[in-house]
This record gives sequence, C-alpha cells and structure tokens, in this order.
Amino acid sequence: MRIVDAIEDVLKANGKPMGHLQVYNAIKKRKLFSFGAKDPVSVVRSQIRKHCLGLDFPSASPKKLFLITDNKSKNNKPLYFLIGEKYNLISEKIETNEPCSELLVEEVIQ
Repeated sequence: MRIVDAIEDVLKANGKPMGHLQVYNAIKKRKLFSFGAKDPVSVVRSQIRKHCLGLDFPSASPKKLFLITDNKSKNNKPLYFLIGEKYNLISEKIETNEPCSELLVEEVIQ
C-alpha cells in the first residue's frame, strides 16, 4: 500500500475532516504503512497537500484526492477531507491564511 492509499483509507473510514497529525496517528495505529522517514508526520502532511484540490505548486500532483475544509483544528491547523471522486485536473489556487510552517517549501517559493 502506498502512503496516499493509506491516507485515503483513513479519511474514508473516519468520514469527517482530520488534521495531518490525526491522519498519521490513525495510519500508525492501523498499521497501514511502514514509515522509514525521520519525520513521518511531515511525509503525511506533504502527501496530503501534494494531492489537495486547489493547491498548485511545481511538485504538486495533478491527481487531486483531498481538499482543505474551512474548519480549523484547535491548534488553528487546516483539516483535510477526502473528495468523493478522484479529480485529474489542475485547479485554481486556494488562498489561505495558514502560518508559513504549514506550507510546503514549494508553496512558499511559489
């Protein structure tokens, strides 16, 4: 199973928006993916954002599986939700008021 498949599976099973740390914890708890990275939470966050509808940066995937909700977590971090259908399109950029620490390097450069 790929990391994107594990993320998709967790979001589908949960049925409501989740933050990237919640997604990571659910993947780890259900043993859906074996992480080899030093910072696996960042891996989950970057994979979600690379496949997020409305976020377009050079390394973003044209295959969009997730979207950012208008709701924020208690820490004011974005929550992500699974799109009902998989989109294969390049979408318009979503303007967000996220802190820079939440943006990927590619997004900051863009």
